[in-house]
Amino acid sequence: MGRKSWESKDANATSSGHGSRNARWVSRGSSWFSDDVRNLSRANYGEFDVVLCIGILYHLDAPDVFEFIRRLSEVCCRLAVIDTHVALRGRESRSFGGRTHRGISFVEHSPSAPADVRELSEWASLENARSFWPTRAALLNALADVGFTTVCDCHVSGLPSAPPDRITLLALKGRQQELGSTPLLSETAMPVVTDERRARFVRNQSRLFLLAKRAVLDAQAHWSRMRAR
Repeated sequence: MGRKSWESKDANATSSGHGSRNARWVSRGSSWFSDDVRNLSRANYGEFDVVLCIGILYHLDAPDVFEFIRRLSEVCCRLAVIDTHVALRGRESRSFGGRTHRGISFVEHSPSAPADVRELSEWASLENARSFWPTRAALLNALADVGFTTVCDCHVSGLPSAPPDRITLLALKGRQQELGSTPLLSETAMPVVTDERRARFVRNQSRLFLLAKRAVLDAQAHWSRMRAR
C-alpha cells in the first residue's frame, strides 16, 4: 500500500466509517483517514495494492452497497479482502448496473428513531434504517461486474466460530488468461453465479426475528421521544 493508507470502520458509537465525521492521522510517514465510505474514490484517495473491507457492506442499503463495491474496485489495484454478512435466501431483489441482485432487507434502526438515538446504537448504521444484504451469488456477480477477475472463499480465517451467513472473500484484479490446454474455455464468457437451492437457516435472517427486532426498536424510539418531552 506504499505510504498512503485509507481506513474505514463499522458505523457505531466509537467510529465513523459510515457517518459524516471526517478525521485524519499522520504517523510514521503514513496518512490515515476516517471518512464516510461513500466518499471513497480514486480522485479523493488514490489507488492501493490491498484494500481491506471488513464489516462494511452489511451496513449499507441499496444502491449504496453496490456503488461502494464499484468504488472499492476503482481504488484497488490488486487485492481486496472482504468480510461481510450475506443473505442465505434471496427474498427481495435490487437492480444496479443492469443486473438484478437477490438478497434480504435487514433492520438497522426504527424508521422513527431520531439521529441522536441512531448514533448511539452500536453495531448498526448511522443513518439508514435498513440495509441490503446480497446473497453470496449476488455479491460474487457484483464483484465480477466491477472488474475483479478471481474471487476466492477464505475458509481458514480469524473467525473460527463465524455464523453461516458470514463470509470472507479474497477478490483479485487481473485479466483472464487463455488456457492452452482447453482453448474452448477461453472462448466462454465469465458465467453468472447462481444461488444454491437449499440455504442453511440462521436466526437473525428469519422473518420472525426481523419483525421482533423492528418492534423492539420502535418501542425504544417511542420511549426516547417521550423522555425528551
